[in-house]
Amino acid sequence: MPISVIHARLANAALMFSAICFAWGLLNFVLKKPVTSSYWGGLAILEILMVVQSVLGVVMLVGGVGQLL
Repeated sequence: MPISVIHARLANAALMFSAICFAWGLLNFVLKKPVTSSYWGGLAILEILMVVQSVLGVVMLVGGVGQLL
């Protein structure tokens, strides 16, 4: 599987997961619930996903796979 396909699929996953984390946090805020360790774990997973996505983007840029305009 080409690195560009992995990068694109990770972008979709990161977008969907960040929307889920946003909705989860907003629901907790509206219901006035405290921040739980489960929510922090979800945010940590999102952060790792974003870092991997960024590293793959840099690798593609340096390797010339995803040429900028």
